Amino acid sequence: MRLALVNPKKQRKRNYVNSGELEIFDLEMTEVPSFLDYLRGGCELNLVVAIDYSASNGDPQYPFSLHSIVSEEPNEYTKAIQAIGNVLEDYDSDKLFPVRSRTLIFVPHGRDEAY
Repeated sequence: MRLALVNPKKQRKRNYVNSGELEIFDLEMTEVPSFLDYLRGGCELNLVVAIDYSASNGDPQYPFSLHSIVSEEPNEYTKAIQAIGNVLEDYDSDKLFPVRSRTLIFVPHGRDEAY
């Protein structure tokens, strides 16, 4: 297969034909499946949430922390998990959403539950 390489700026010149040709000797095209193609093909998904509880994200007692538990407003982690979870929950095969962490779970002062 041969393709003419045409420069649009030179195309108006009187004797211009092309700037060269590209000759393809062998071509193989592969279709890349989409997310929906995988689901239609029977792929099962499981949503697993991982949270970074390291101190670098700030003390949860302060509103600027990503783990803030000071107000009734959801913190940044909660907002992100809800946004992604709301989309992916319909595709989760067992509707169970385990949460994992690489750091220790802490119990804030004056609270009975671990976060």
